[in-house]
Amino acid sequence: MRIGLVTGGRKSQMARRQPESPIVWLVVRYFCSAEFRPGFGTCLRHTTLKQAERLIPKAFILPQLGDRSAHCGNAKHYRMLRRKLSGVLMPMLPSLFFLAMMQGSTPPSLTAPQILERMVQADNDRVAALAGYSGVRHYRFDNRKSNKHAELTVRMSCGNDGVKTFEVVTESGSGFVRNYILRKMIEAEVESSQNGERKETRIIPENYDFRLVGTEALDGRDSYVLEINPRKPTKFSIRGRIWVDAQDFAIARIQGQPAKNPSLWIRSVQVVQRYGRTDQFWLPALNHSVAQARIFGATEVVIEYSNYKTNVRQVQARSRAVGELHQ
Repeated sequence: MRIGLVTGGRKSQMARRQPESPIVWLVVRYFCSAEFRPGFGTCLRHTTLKQAERLIPKAFILPQLGDRSAHCGNAKHYRMLRRKLSGVLMPMLPSLFFLAMMQGSTPPSLTAPQILERMVQADNDRVAALAGYSGVRHYRFDNRKSNKHAELTVRMSCGNDGVKTFEVVTESGSGFVRNYILRKMIEAEVESSQNGERKETRIIPENYDFRLVGTEALDGRDSYVLEINPRKPTKFSIRGRIWVDAQDFAIARIQGQPAKNPSLWIRSVQVVQRYGRTDQFWLPALNHSVAQARIFGATEVVIEYSNYKTNVRQVQARSRAVGELHQ
């Protein structure tokens, strides 16, 4: 990028030099732009270093404004300001370079079938490698209209066969909520694991239709965003969107509502399920659901997952699940 400065009808020698720091020249170029109207000097001769330093952050986030310049033809002042700005900006260059790399990072351009193929293969590899896991869950129930609140902390274990067991550690709040809502949720999950219903509820092409929406950063990692619609809607299937991690091809987030209303007494249910990485496995991290009931109003249920311990079936499966996704 070259900037021509006209002094007495002739181009300055500055126009024939390659700039030492393109970032410095971009900032100075912004100060010279005809679109720059900060309320004080709009040319280099009337711009002090203090004013320039205050405007540097603004200059970085603006697009390049072209070579239109409003200047007073003082090449000496131009060179002096450039040297001073170089001293100010040089310590910032490593951080600026890192930010530029982060902004330029985008996941590979893949079609929905390609994403789904890798997602299913990665999930199968992780299932093959996982020989069971355990963790702690904290359930929290709130209904402001009825002034009902309850909490339940349990220790959960999932065996090699996928069957889950729960042990209550602590509990507080409404006994009705704990016994007839939170415990019923746990019992339903235990029954589902015993009946081997995971295949019917998996988010895979066999059970869902998918449409690629785009890409999005989630917790600092690139993700593919897809809309999902169940082929056979049930109260256990969900309609909404999923975020698929672009590196591990694991579902990192689910957001939507049950494909079938679970009860006539409920108007709507909104669910957000987030997953986190533990070793090479992606396990639930947070579930937040809000149900709008016809009589009792809004009910909020939050489940927090923590203290995971995983058992790996074999080293080969573990390394394959992590290292062979992009080969």
